[in-house]
Amino acid sequence: NVEEALRTVPGVQFTSYGGNGGMNANIGGIRINGSKEVVVLVDGVRVSEFQTGGFAYAQLTNNMDNIDHIEVVRGSAGALYGSGAKGGVINIITRKIDTTKTTLDLSTGSFSNREYKVNTMGKQGKTGYMVYYDRKTSGDFKDGSGKRWPSDIKDTSYGVKMDYEVTPDHKITASFDQTKSDTSGVDFIYMDNHYVGKYKTNSFTLKDDATLSSKWSNSFSYRKNHTS
Repeated sequence: NVEEALRTVPGVQFTSYGGNGGMNANIGGIRINGSKEVVVLVDGVRVSEFQTGGFAYAQLTNNMDNIDHIEVVRGSAGALYGSGAKGGVINIITRKIDTTKTTLDLSTGSFSNREYKVNTMGKQGKTGYMVYYDRKTSGDFKDGSGKRWPSDIKDTSYGVKMDYEVTPDHKITASFDQTKSDTSGVDFIYMDNHYVGKYKTNSFTLKDDATLSSKWSNSFSYRKNHTS
């Protein structure tokens, strides 16, 4: 998943080490070279919080079929991305819709882990589409001493992306994504009692990319995000 890929990059650290072994469909508490001021982008569109001083927090999909590659800029990038990028920038580049195919991934593991992923994409003429659905559940887990921690985690994310080639040098892309996470369990260290957590976000992104010449291109993006 995205977290596992980023952990291989020198200088990138995560402050969230959950017993469930996953990311609850979002990235929280990223540091680059020790700095918590990190900007997260998807296809160059900022998805992390605009407030500075807080941990980078961004809605992401764990379905790697949607992702082509991940770019990481370590060190201050404030000149291009503002003061919130003192630690660095993570830019996740999604896969181009250039073929027709469907992938299905089913997996299971210890601690009642279950994961279901489906991704389908296609291209007809100037129009391309991509639809994905991810579902991950996990249950109780044990720590290093063998102590059992009651836990119940259900993460669901799905979305659709469509693009249209106005000309070979001009493309319009629209995408909608929704992520929902329901967690419950017992925290023996900080609360020693039952906890319940709910997270949901909807986002809509519209992009207009145009190549004007070999040295000049323009990208206009609009993004609306609602999180509860």
